[in-house]
Amino acid sequence: GQELSFSTGLQDVSQAIPDAGGASVAQTVNVASSDAISIEHVQVIFNATHTANVGQLDVVLTSPSGTQSILAKTRGGEGATAYSDWSFTSARHWDESSAGDWTVTVTDNVANSTGNCGSFEINFFGSVLDLPPPHAPRCTAPVGTSGERTPTSQWTAVANAATYSLELTGATGASV
Repeated sequence: GQELSFSTGLQDVSQAIPDAGGASVAQTVNVASSDAISIEHVQVIFNATHTANVGQLDVVLTSPSGTQSILAKTRGGEGATAYSDWSFTSARHWDESSAGDWTVTVTDNVANSTGNCGSFEINFFGSVLDLPPPHAPRCTAPVGTSGERTPTSQWTAVANAATYSLELTGATGASV
């Protein structure tokens, strides 16, 4: 199918990242159901600074279902002190819906230096959200026949505008 995309827009965080042993910085953004797509991959454009180096930071993206993408893990030898419009991508959320609360969490895991989480933007790429058809309602009622007439019941399910028809033939006291 056709590739779709959706962006949360720039999310301003502007919070100090506590030194190792302190709390993480976490920012949540909600994607409305009306904007939902079935995810193929996610891109996070990220901005942060750190007085020593950005290799001291863990950056994690958590989906509404709880799936986590570790975008950056603490590592040594990193010389850069900033993520400037850094693009992280992940396919870990494959086939999840983009609808719901998405959280970016930043943690400093090395003592004696601090940082600042500036902003992020989440871009979703995928296709039309493929919702399963709703389950047909179950009904139990006494049924009888009168001459050649066969009782028929019809209703329309609300989700996905699916229509279900129920037809009972020659049943007396049947449960469907």
